[in-house]
Amino acid sequence: MRILFIRDDYVLWYSVGIMYLSGMLKAEGHDTRLAFSSHPGFLDEVQRYNPDVLAYTVSTGMHRKYLAVNRRIKRELPGLGAFSVFGGPHATFYPEMIEAEGVDAICRGEGEIAFAEFVKRLEGHGGHSQTPGFWVKTASGIVRNDVGELVTDLDTLPFPDHALVYDADPLTDRVSAKSFAPIRGCPYGCTYCFNHSMQKLYRGKGPWVRHHSVEYVLKDMERVKAERPMKFVRFVSDTFNLSVEWLEEFSEKYPKRVGVPFHANVRADRIDEATARLLAEAGCAFVSMGVESGEDKRRIQLLKRNEESEQILRAVRLLQNHGVHVVTQNMLGLPGEVFQDTLESLRLATQCSPDYAWAAIYTPYPRTELAEYAAGHGYCDGNSDVALEDFYTRSIMRFRSALDKRRIENLHKLFGIMAEMPGLQPVVGFLSVLPLSWAYSALHTLWWGYTQHWRLMPYEIGSVDLLKTIHRFVRKCRE
Repeated sequence: MRILFIRDDYVLWYSVGIMYLSGMLKAEGHDTRLAFSSHPGFLDEVQRYNPDVLAYTVSTGMHRKYLAVNRRIKRELPGLGAFSVFGGPHATFYPEMIEAEGVDAICRGEGEIAFAEFVKRLEGHGGHSQTPGFWVKTASGIVRNDVGELVTDLDTLPFPDHALVYDADPLTDRVSAKSFAPIRGCPYGCTYCFNHSMQKLYRGKGPWVRHHSVEYVLKDMERVKAERPMKFVRFVSDTFNLSVEWLEEFSEKYPKRVGVPFHANVRADRIDEATARLLAEAGCAFVSMGVESGEDKRRIQLLKRNEESEQILRAVRLLQNHGVHVVTQNMLGLPGEVFQDTLESLRLATQCSPDYAWAAIYTPYPRTELAEYAAGHGYCDGNSDVALEDFYTRSIMRFRSALDKRRIENLHKLFGIMAEMPGLQPVVGFLSVLPLSWAYSALHTLWWGYTQHWRLMPYEIGSVDLLKTIHRFVRKCRE
């Protein structure tokens, strides 16, 4: 069968999820392709390919765009007859989207085994509505199946199909980091994250946290490096430093067999002298580390991120002492926060002295513990159909006043610069009041681009590709 994965637009980085799905489908003898709905000739491309299945991976907020794209295809290409399948976080945690117009099926949870089985049954004209993990519309109503077993041994999965993405988007192939996911799952229960909900969904169906073997990861990377420009690597797993034993083997073999600088996500409470050394020896250029709030009480009790400020400061120092750059990550506008509270996050970020102090505006993703808390206490309305994808510019939370909301949104855009230039902090209260969101957004984009290109990414990009990359990044931030 022919399966067409659809994205709304070109981006500079991709989840490896669709690569794994495509790899599994191709191993089963199917044909796959990726198309971009914003491309002027999109509908012609869809018609030429004539897919049997339209596949969408959607997050909450972005789901509205993909539902619209799917309706457009079905309206303007009525003879296509393709089956529309939606997966990803929104389909997993808000499976009621099966009721939306044009949605034929949704896949909940991990999709490699489930989607391949669904396509196999669909091709054989029998039983596809009974596929574990799928909710399916039928003539007699919606069939709701429980999720299947987790893949216990990740090495049994075919290698991800990197070509799916990079053949469709040559600019990203040339300039962006290649993405890999050596670890699945996270053992922590942070209230703003989906992991605790996923653990509940898969309770009794296998271990939630799983590692690919180091050998599997290296072989995958070696084949990509042999075929494509690979100047930098992004490990997209939630927490890269969960297993010291895995990291020890990786740090010994990776420099010899791949030897490309990389980025990873780490937790402060799992950083010690040995771990920092191993990351440096492996070739880690920079890490992202969640801080989330400058207040220990809010971080530990509200977010259930059990790390104290002293642990975070120590972890940053250890990594920087070993030559590993650090990007700290904060959330502003948490439930119950006022502007003065967010200044505590700015103070801690300044103390950390990271290579970049990144901040997001808190987004209450449905079915997470913190979103339910926020809705229950009147900080948001709990509507999953609002534009939740936009954590770059504005908040959908309710604040004490409209002025407080503006100040927090403006601080978000000034956060990285203020953390690096504490001499400006005495005027941050004044600057946050000004109605200059558009100017602060531009400043935020320029500062992030500068730190990314000239400080964090240890490789050069040609001038033409750099300009194209900046244009694409600015366009995405403005959407």
